[in-house]
Amino acid sequence: MHLTRTRLTTRLASLAATVLLAASTAGAMQATPPAKPIAPERMAQLFEMQRQIAELRHQARTLEDSSGAEASEAADKLEAELLKQPESMYALEQVNLDARALMVTLNGESRSRSVIQSLIMSLMRSLEPRHPEVAVSVDDLLGTLFLEGPRWQVEDAKALVDEQNAAFAHRLKEIRAAQFEQLREGRSEQERDMQADRQAAQEELRAKTVSLAWNGGKLGDLIAAVQKQVTCNVVLGDPTVADVSIPALSVQLMSPEVFFQMLAQLPSQPGSEISVFVVDPTPSDSTMRGQPKGEGSMSAITITRPRSMNTVEHEVFDVREWSGESTSRLVDSIAFAMDAAGFTDRVKVRLHAQSNMLFVQGPDEAVTLIRKVLAATKAK
Repeated sequence: MHLTRTRLTTRLASLAATVLLAASTAGAMQATPPAKPIAPERMAQLFEMQRQIAELRHQARTLEDSSGAEASEAADKLEAELLKQPESMYALEQVNLDARALMVTLNGESRSRSVIQSLIMSLMRSLEPRHPEVAVSVDDLLGTLFLEGPRWQVEDAKALVDEQNAAFAHRLKEIRAAQFEQLREGRSEQERDMQADRQAAQEELRAKTVSLAWNGGKLGDLIAAVQKQVTCNVVLGDPTVADVSIPALSVQLMSPEVFFQMLAQLPSQPGSEISVFVVDPTPSDSTMRGQPKGEGSMSAITITRPRSMNTVEHEVFDVREWSGESTSRLVDSIAFAMDAAGFTDRVKVRLHAQSNMLFVQGPDEAVTLIRKVLAATKAK
């Protein structure tokens, strides 16, 4: 116990001498206001006094004999000496927080108040164990911080506030940069999604439409070319329709139903006319209207020759005035006319030599053409 008292007494004497020597210097510094910043060496001395006081207070609480009382008395004396120092005079400092904290927004609503309060709470947590005597108040609307207490503690607290204020401003800058990058990436992703949707829509449209440049040829070949691009139901009224000649054409993104209906409107050679009928899968029953088509259901496109061309006529001609070679030339002339008009596969012509009767079977247009041939031949 004696060693403890001796050690405490010696330490207090030494520390008091140091403080008193420094006080004269500090007093000179106070002579000309405003006070100059406290030198680092002097600040270290004041912190050492504060540390010694805290240590003595701790010993006073833990020692149970007279040493505890001695430690408490020594702490009171040293604390009184610290309060006498010029640097312990009352001071009030104002710190303006970084203005960028007042400009932080989220979803268009101001968050400056909560941001400033967050900064204040962080600063107070840092100041409390280091400078418990410094009172902190804040105008969170303007972002102004007020520090009150012993000047040396306020000065040190202000340096700490400035340091954390700068760090907070830097953190805000990082957060805003991250938010901007996130926004930019979000917009880029949205643009990619929109581009993918547009591309998918175009692919879907191409899969359902006809786009081709046709150089001319038979209808059967044209149907095959269309069905390579798009799935569609095409039904021919009879096999001969596939041989109908279709002139050159070029189309883009046209539905197959519209495309084949368009073919029926094109100018054509006699005997090459076609009719197109589209049967839609939508229910015809009035109670079923408005309901969606069945899954995978498609329209049926039927291509036939015009009704008048499909009507088969039977005709008998008396060719007694033609005999011998002239009858043969007549039959050759009729065959030539049928081939030229495209009726060869749909017309039957038979000559009964014993009765000089010419039997004809075929479309009305073909029979009419044969009459014209007979009339022209007779005229000669």
